Amino acid sequence: MFSYKRVTISNNYTICGPILQFKALDVRILSDLIMFMSDFPVELPPKFLEKAAELKIYPQDVEEKFVRGSGKGGQKINKTSSCVMLRYLPIGIEVRCQKHREQSSNRISAYKLLILKVEDVKKGRESERAKKIFKIKKQKQKRSKRAKEKMLEAKKLRGDIKRGRKFTPTSDF
Repeated sequence: MFSYKRVTISNNYTICGPILQFKALDVRILSDLIMFMSDFPVELPPKFLEKAAELKIYPQDVEEKFVRGSGKGGQKINKTSSCVMLRYLPIGIEVRCQKHREQSSNRISAYKLLILKVEDVKKGRESERAKKIFKIKKQKQKRSKRAKEKMLEAKKLRGDIKRGRKFTPTSDF
C-alpha cells in the first residue's frame, strides 16, 4: 500500500516519503490528496491524512482552541495554554488533548484523535477501531457451555487416541 518514493506533481511541489502507490490514472486523486495535505493545519502521517480525505474532514470545519490544562503539573499547567481543544462542527464532536508538555505535540495528537472519533461516528461498526475492539472482546469472551463441552469432548477423543498408541510390553519371551 505504501512505498517510499519522490513524486513531482507540478514544477514547484514535490513530496518525498511514504506515499500511496498509484497508477497513471490516479494522478488526479493523488494531487487532490496533496492539496488536502497542504491545507491541513498540522503535519500528520499519510495514514491519517488519507482517512481525513476519505471522511471529508476539512480544516475549515474544525474549530481550534488552546486552553489551560488541568491535573498534575503545578504552576506550569496553571500558567500555560498547552491543552488543545478541537471541535468538528458538522457533527459536533469535541476532543481535548493534554498528553504532552508542548502545545504543538498536543495539537497533532488532538487531530489524530479527532479523525479517529469522526471515523467511529461516520462508519460505526466498519471503522478500524470498532473492528479491533470487537475482535478483542470476542477473544476475551467466555465460551458458551455447548462450545466448552464440544472442545472437552474433542480433547478426550484425542487422549483416547494417544492412549491407544501407548506401548505395553508383553511377557511372551
